[in-house]
Amino acid sequence: MVKNIALFFLMTLNLSLYAIEALIIVHRAPLYANPESEAKILEFYKTNQTITLIKKSLEQDDLPYYLAYARTGQLGYIKREHVKVIFHSAEEYIDPIVHSSLDTTDERIHEPLPKNYPFFSKEYIRSQLEIYFGNNSKSSYDYQKSTKATDYTFRNGLAYTHSFRWPSDKSDRLYVGFHFAYSQLQNNFLFQDESKAIENRAILKVGGLLSYDFYQNETMALSYGAGLNIYFNRSSIKVIASNKDFDELLFSSINLSPHTFIRLTLPTSYENTFFSLGSSLSLVPPSTLKTSDRPVLNLWNNSSLVDPMHLEANFSLGVEIKL
Repeated sequence: MVKNIALFFLMTLNLSLYAIEALIIVHRAPLYANPESEAKILEFYKTNQTITLIKKSLEQDDLPYYLAYARTGQLGYIKREHVKVIFHSAEEYIDPIVHSSLDTTDERIHEPLPKNYPFFSKEYIRSQLEIYFGNNSKSSYDYQKSTKATDYTFRNGLAYTHSFRWPSDKSDRLYVGFHFAYSQLQNNFLFQDESKAIENRAILKVGGLLSYDFYQNETMALSYGAGLNIYFNRSSIKVIASNKDFDELLFSSINLSPHTFIRLTLPTSYENTFFSLGSSLSLVPPSTLKTSDRPVLNLWNNSSLVDPMHLEANFSLGVEIKL
């Protein structure tokens, strides 16, 4: 009996001198027969299970594998990034246990499952039609007159987005497409000399975008996206003198405007039809609107309208159809 205890003690001591434990920190770590990913797999280890490593293999920094014992006693190789060595010393703080969020061994499909799973369709298209409202930048023509009263209206318009699912994205989250938006606003001025000015602006945006659903479940989806638009600004300015004479000029410019957005979609009682609620922000660089019209009356100071750099904030609601 004493002999058996002594033998067990010696074997344990010998193992501790030449071996060390490690913790599995990935979902499913394979133990290979040879130090290469194409080699025969001896067995698999799951997250938080332990495996016994050969201490000497820890010193071989040029090899991306540790030499380890299988449960059957065979020797095998396990990838370094799949385990955390347990030193039982202060060295634990140098390399803390962290389960990687980019686990290449985890091939589970997380809920919600893609529609029509396990089949994969390449035909997903999103079409969105929205009405939106936004702020007025309050930039105007330089009339060089003292104003008596002003009236700025909110920007309002209609937007359409048509996007396609990225071909390699089986999770149905990443979409690329184009965006079209038209909006208008009006600015009214009454000057101290009783003359008036009416500014009507029409803004057209056309461009591409990329969006990603960063949150999905059975009842809602939240997506974030960004894009770049060609920004057409067309302003009609009508000046009415105090004697009721008037003159009207048309100004226009073309610019580039980046934008970003966030959108919430909720299912409706109709199949593949969703209610959408969103918010977007566009950066409009400074521009100078020019006119080719000739003034009829002496009511104008110059032939251009300066639109300074500003942000356009929009709030939208609409309908999304998925084809």
